[in-house]
Amino acid sequence: MQNSHYTHYTHTHTHIHTHTRSHRSQYDLRN
Repeated sequence: MQNSHYTHYTHTHTHIHTHTRSHRSQYDLRN
């Protein structure tokens, strides 16, 4: 169960990182 939780956390973290990276690119492009 702990392992499953860790995998879920990693997946969520990767998703957030990708989203933030994409958003940051848009922001930099506007600037």
